[in-house]
Amino acid sequence: MQHPRTLIAAAAAAPVGVSRLDSTMGWRPATRRLRARSGRHTLDAQFINVLAAFRGCGGLAPAEEALAWLDGEVEQGLSTLARWIALREVVSLEWQAQIWLPLFQFDRRDMSIYPQMPPVMAELRGVFDEWELVHWFARPNRTLDGLIPAEAFRDDPTLVLQAARTDRWAIEG
Repeated sequence: MQHPRTLIAAAAAAPVGVSRLDSTMGWRPATRRLRARSGRHTLDAQFINVLAAFRGCGGLAPAEEALAWLDGEVEQGLSTLARWIALREVVSLEWQAQIWLPLFQFDRRDMSIYPQMPPVMAELRGVFDEWELVHWFARPNRTLDGLIPAEAFRDDPTLVLQAARTDRWAIEG
């Protein structure tokens, strides 16, 4: 049996019927970097910033760890998690050859996706690449009175959906 991380990465890289480069899904390689006063942040620095931002709303977990929390058989959980990642139904990012998941989007009792999450993702996945999407959830948002969407999601997912719509509209016009 292959290692779960290998299976998750393979499924995310080549899901059945979905090309990772399919522009209709909004997938673009995460090659952009954020500008800092002294130059460009590396992905490591971005990851550390994201890690700190999500700390107050459940943190980040490697997909391998999240898989261990999923109810049911390992293979069933693996296919579920791989599908969520491949179809961008959940926020995820790749860092140092691992897939990481912000935990605010899951019901920790059974690691199911909160039902309010898919509509938010539907608004944003065609507009942002994986790192931009992670940053959207990790940065203060004006529509949310300066809260980060991941924190606001816990108390008012409907307001986060409105913020996603507002930002998508501002980007797409």
